Amino acid sequence: MPRIVLSPQEPFSLDQTLGCGQVFRWNRFPDGSWIGVVGDRVIRCRQKGSVLTFNGADETFIRHYFSLDLDLPTILASIDVDPFIQTAIEQCRGLRLVRQPAWE
Repeated sequence: MPRIVLSPQEPFSLDQTLGCGQVFRWNRFPDGSWIGVVGDRVIRCRQKGSVLTFNGADETFIRHYFSLDLDLPTILASIDVDPFIQTAIEQCRGLRLVRQPAWE
């Protein structure tokens, strides 16, 4: 299976991202993998530490869909302006907004 090795500068949590309620066409399985439909693709993903494995799409698609091409630390630093936001950032470390098709 293809994989992406995430650096510490790329905080990402597959479980938080897909389990937070922003998507409805993904299901988590007991082995920790997620299977979902994005457009006409059926994608399977799994994260173990800093390694994200996937099939059903190429790396460019996965990076774009999970917003891994954005500089999350810089974005978070720009909004970390009060204790409430700081707490949210700490509790949701690695959560990313997905770029799903509009009709989904």
